[in-house]
Amino acid sequence: MIDFSEVKKRYREDPIAILKRIIGAGRVEGGDYVALNPRRCDKKAGSFRIDIASGKFHDFATGDRGGSVIDLAAFVFNCDIATAAQKLRQLSKTAYLSESCFLMCSRISYIFQILVIFSIALCIVSVI
Repeated sequence: MIDFSEVKKRYREDPIAILKRIIGAGRVEGGDYVALNPRRCDKKAGSFRIDIASGKFHDFATGDRGGSVIDLAAFVFNCDIATAAQKLRQLSKTAYLSESCFLMCSRISYIFQILVIFSIALCIVSVI
C-alpha cells in the first residue's frame, strides 16, 4: 500500500529537484515553477505553472489542472494515481541519493586537494 502523505512529505523536502525530474527545465516565478507542458507541443513556457509548495498545477492554455504533486505526476506520466505515487517515491529517492553523492564527492575532492597541497609543502620543505 502506498503512503501518499509520505510521498508528499518527500516532495516538500526538495520540490525543485523533484519538479525538474518530472517536468524538466523550467524557471521559478514567485511561488510557481513555470515550464513547458510535457504533454503537448508547447513552444514557450508561461501557461503551464506548478505551485512549488503544494505541487498543484494548471495549464492555462488547455485548462488541465490538478490538486497535488501526485496529480501532476499522474498527468505527466499519463498513469493512475497509485502508479504516479510510486514513480514519485522513486524519483524522490533518486534525487536524495544524487544530492548525497554530490556532497560526498565534493568532500572527497576537498580532502584530495588538501592532501595534494600537503604533499607539495612536504616536498618544498625537504628540498630546503
